[in-house]
Formats: sequence, C-alpha cells, structure tokens
Amino acid sequence: MTKTERKTKPESFAVTFPKSQMFDVLFKSGMSLVQEVAAYQSGPGKRDVKQLTGDVALMYEKKGVQMTLLLMQVASWLLLMRALKEEEISLQQFFHCRRTIKEIEPASSDAATVALPAEFRTLLTRTDNIVRKINRLDGVLENSRRVTAPDVPGRKDARSLQAMLAQAFCSS
Repeated sequence: MTKTERKTKPESFAVTFPKSQMFDVLFKSGMSLVQEVAAYQSGPGKRDVKQLTGDVALMYEKKGVQMTLLLMQVASWLLLMRALKEEEISLQQFFHCRRTIKEIEPASSDAATVALPAEFRTLLTRTDNIVRKINRLDGVLENSRRVTAPDVPGRKDARSLQAMLAQAFCSS
C-alpha cells in the first residue's frame, strides 16, 4: 500500500470515535454520573438506607455495590478511551486493557423495588443506560478492530460493511 492509498483509506471507528464530540459528551456524562453517585452514597444515601428494613435494605445494599463496581468499570473504560484520544496509549493497548462491562441485573418486580428510594432508582437507571451505551460502542469498536483484511476490489463481506456503516453513522 502506497502512502497515498493510506491517506485515502478511511480511518476505523476505533481511531475516529475517541476524537469525536460524541465521545466528549459520553466522557463528561459518565464521569459526572460517577461523581453524582459518590455524592449520593456519602450523603443522602446514608440517610435513605437507615429508613429501609428487611429485603428492601438488602436489595439497596446489593444494588449499591453493583452500581459502584459498574461505575468504576465505566470510569476505567472512559479513562482508557481518553488516553487513546490523547495518544498516551496505542489502540492495541486499549484493546488489551479494556474489559467488557457487565450490566446491572434487573431488580425484581416486587414491592421491594418500588420501596427503594426514588433518587437511588434514578441513579440505577442512569448507570444501566450508560453501561448499555458503552457496551454497544465497545462492540462497534471490537468489530472495527477485526476488519483488518486487505481490501479486495469488488469484495465486501459483512464485517467490512458493518465497519463502513459504523464509520458513516457514528463518527463526528
């Protein structure tokens, strides 16, 4: 591949996404959520948990631990992506270090869920939403990484089409 061909070949989503406005918005909202949850858990959350009893208190503690662990993973992913953006790490290092973030297991639909404090339920929902968003993006990033086969004129396989769609619809 000549120098000119390299310049005309579109960059992969994994290269363009960290430099996009979409990433900047995701980074700010994710890190803001981490701070909001920490503030809630060290302030109003301490008061709220004292008012709960039995299964509701147990569910609150379980979901609180899950949310904290997930947000630590979210922050780690976002910071790795920012390091990639700032060219402090390579794309290979990003893929080596990043981990898939597990989603919060849904709360049961019994009365205990409704009895959880409203602000806590809102934070759980927001955490679940950002985790789902990051998992979807991570899937696109993984697919763009896998599309490494040299271009063969006239040949378009499913992965290269997926990468082209991600490039077209997800970059800035």
